[in-house]
Amino acid sequence: MTATTTIWIFIIDTSGSMSTCDYPPTRLVAACEALTEFVKERRRAAPCDKVAIIAFSDNASVKQDLISVESQSAVVSALRRIKVDGGTNFASGLREAETLLKRRLNPHRGLLSRVFGTDESESGENNATTTRIVFCSDGHDYGSRNPVAIARKMKATGIVVECIGIGGCPKDVDEKRLRAMASVGPDGRVFYRFIGDKQKLIQEFRRKGAIQIR
Repeated sequence: MTATTTIWIFIIDTSGSMSTCDYPPTRLVAACEALTEFVKERRRAAPCDKVAIIAFSDNASVKQDLISVESQSAVVSALRRIKVDGGTNFASGLREAETLLKRRLNPHRGLLSRVFGTDESESGENNATTTRIVFCSDGHDYGSRNPVAIARKMKATGIVVECIGIGGCPKDVDEKRLRAMASVGPDGRVFYRFIGDKQKLIQEFRRKGAIQIR
């Protein structure tokens, strides 16, 4: 018997521009509301899944370590603690995700060697685990390190990287870099999209929460 678990790591931009009120009341609050909707849907679709939240601006920090999607109240509490501050450093968010996965999932055997594929448990069941990163930003990257190289290394281990741009219009977002960071599906589709308003953002996260990962 195979039990499939998906690990979701949300990397949310918290730079100063995320306080803009075109996604009322602000872009950051809208992103947090959308993520709350994701957890609600995921509890129904895949209650064994886990979620973590990373906030980044000039630097990054884990706001919610890996936790079951069943723990909705803990996720909401973590989202309420996120504040807007600083600039936009894409690499900081990805590096924090890399560190989280090293620490929480495989502290003794190197980066992510057991995060995907199958492991034989003591019970003899296969526990297939996939990892998906959802990276959301409203701006241009001003960090000194190359996030595309970090994302490339993560994708090479099997992680799926999805990127979402939000804000006034696509040109306000570092679309070229976000596209380069994103995974490419078997059909050639790049896992990047720009979402131009709050309701569409919430709809996207609801849809993401309801999907079946195979």
